[in-house]
Amino acid sequence: MPACGLMRDMIDTEITLERFETPFLHHLGDGVIPAADIAELNATVPDRSLYRREIKSGSQHRKEYRMWRCEVAAEGTRNATADKLPAAWSKLVDSVLAADFRGWLSSNTGVDVTSSRMTVGLYVLEDGDFTTTDYGKTEKLLTSALYLNESWRPEYGGNYQLFTHKSPDLAPAKEIAPVGGRCTAMTPTETSWHRIQTVTTGGAVDRMMMMLEFWRS
Repeated sequence: MPACGLMRDMIDTEITLERFETPFLHHLGDGVIPAADIAELNATVPDRSLYRREIKSGSQHRKEYRMWRCEVAAEGTRNATADKLPAAWSKLVDSVLAADFRGWLSSNTGVDVTSSRMTVGLYVLEDGDFTTTDYGKTEKLLTSALYLNESWRPEYGGNYQLFTHKSPDLAPAKEIAPVGGRCTAMTPTETSWHRIQTVTTGGAVDRMMMMLEFWRS
């Protein structure tokens, strides 16, 4: 089946995601996308015109954010935007839509997403972009992120920060750097407090990731 072949090229299903119980249940693994593929993705970045600028600001919102987003698949099917992506990025879309990938993710997280409704989005956070602390949408069965930057320095910020609860001055209980090839996964609950730390690259590089959302119905 062609999608499986693509999936083996882009996703290393020999990698095992590690389970962490605190500050809330989440899974983490490195090298899920091989280094050579990460390099190819970074060498052929999609045109920004494919993305939509999304900003939500103000205390009336439960969650505030600044980012660029490009939806490339819905209902588990790639869309016309995916067809406009550079070859490596198109291949990555096919890889995560493959049944083998769903099976690997289900096995590693203990959450069966093999037949769940699935949305795939590409996200770019430029200098100054962020998300505020929130627990996510509980309508989601599972949320998984694939980090796509070939290199990322500690001073660039942009970490995935996990919290025990929401408080303006609370330090994160855990921080996960957006290192290329890294995969995170979690099921949103009312205690899964998290955010993306403000990106502080001075315009040197943008933070890139793919988000996979599996819905309960």
